Amino acid sequence: MKKLLTFLMSTGLIVPTVTGVVACLPATKFDPTAIGTGIDTSGALDDSISSEENEKSDFTNYYIVGDSLSDVDGIGTYMVKKLQPLLDQVIGNLTQGIPIPNLQNLKVNLKVALDGDGYGFADADDNHHSAFSNGGTAGYLLNEELGFKPMKSSNIFVTEPNDDDGEGYGNNYAVGGATAAQMDGFMGSILNDATIEKQTVALIKQHKISTNDLTFFEIGGNDLFAMIDNYKDTALVDRVFNEGIKSIRTGIYNLLNHGMSKILFMTPPKMNEVPKYGAFFKEDANEEQKAQAKFIEEIGEKYQKAILDIITEVNTYYENKVEVFDLYNEFADILDWFKNKDVDNNIIDQGYTDESGGYYVLNDETNALLPGVAKDDFIYEKDDYKNGIVTIAEFIQKITELASLAGGFSKSARSYQTRAEGTQTYVQLLMLGRNTKNPTWDIKNYFFTDYVHPTAQVHEYVAKLLAKKFDLK
Repeated sequence: MKKLLTFLMSTGLIVPTVTGVVACLPATKFDPTAIGTGIDTSGALDDSISSEENEKSDFTNYYIVGDSLSDVDGIGTYMVKKLQPLLDQVIGNLTQGIPIPNLQNLKVNLKVALDGDGYGFADADDNHHSAFSNGGTAGYLLNEELGFKPMKSSNIFVTEPNDDDGEGYGNNYAVGGATAAQMDGFMGSILNDATIEKQTVALIKQHKISTNDLTFFEIGGNDLFAMIDNYKDTALVDRVFNEGIKSIRTGIYNLLNHGMSKILFMTPPKMNEVPKYGAFFKEDANEEQKAQAKFIEEIGEKYQKAILDIITEVNTYYENKVEVFDLYNEFADILDWFKNKDVDNNIIDQGYTDESGGYYVLNDETNALLPGVAKDDFIYEKDDYKNGIVTIAEFIQKITELASLAGGFSKSARSYQTRAEGTQTYVQLLMLGRNTKNPTWDIKNYFFTDYVHPTAQVHEYVAKLLAKKFDLK
């Protein structure tokens, strides 16, 4: 019998809380082509292919660094690698001295996934993939356009090339919630090992860069959210801005200084176009909303200019090796494409999902998201679901504070003691999207799957636009 403890979190998983960010951008007093050259590459694998082997493009390998706009399985892989050692320690402390047969040898396997309405998708082999959309993200889909095998995720905590599936390191380092700047607070303690600079370091440590490798580089949206949501704190905004721009610059140089042949940089979109802030730009907006709307436009322009200035500088050293996909200025055209695709059925001012539920599940039988396991396994009481809303930070803290739940966990463990294999259990962290407005509505009519993330068809369209940047075979 499964023990299901239900909690709610907002889609704030991708919006970090900022209580302080470090440092301003100093003037560079040394050759930027030396940045990152001290990164240890002794364990890097040479897993590139030759241009002749690639049937679709001349690229020899393809990587992604970024946030939820590029993440497929990234947040799940990262969270497991980050939290599993902590969970093992907590369980070990928790079970000491409890007189239950076999409990002292209890092994807990942690799984993290996104599913439900608007989140996650199944591939051709019916394997579930977690994403902040109902399909592959644009950068992930570009991988196939360029002629490479399906991507797997990786991160800085993956220390052995064959520790998961025997196929070496993954190439997608994007993690939902990742930022350029370091963040303080609880979410910072969880996600600061996935900043864009650290993603590039992990990539370089794990892969030997070959003659014509390409990186899709996408970051900045969560930094903008952090600045917008704290817009009255001008000192904080300045720190986040400068820290983030410095990190982006360092990340780009890290890659190029280790031989990356090409970087395709996708800028963040205009935030006045996303449902999260849509009400601020309406005619009936109040004065506070109007002030924040003005800030959104100003900080967006400033951040965009700073990114483009970095790329201009980098290209003076590296002969235009960094190309820009200007999502900031092209976002309006992409919205127009969607509206014109079906003029009578397009919704661009709200997301398909209006709620997202966070759960942790104790399950001694199977991994809950293996192919063939129905979503009905996660049936919940609607009233409990709607009344149990907590933030993502509070949700994750429920896991990291398992020691304080000793009584409840012990009760669960007692239900396992009669099983022959009672020493093996699983913990799943699940984020499930829910469309409670009208479940019969078709997600194909929506541009956004929630209040910031595009749906699969938008990602597919953007992937085609990205592919046009290159001469394909």
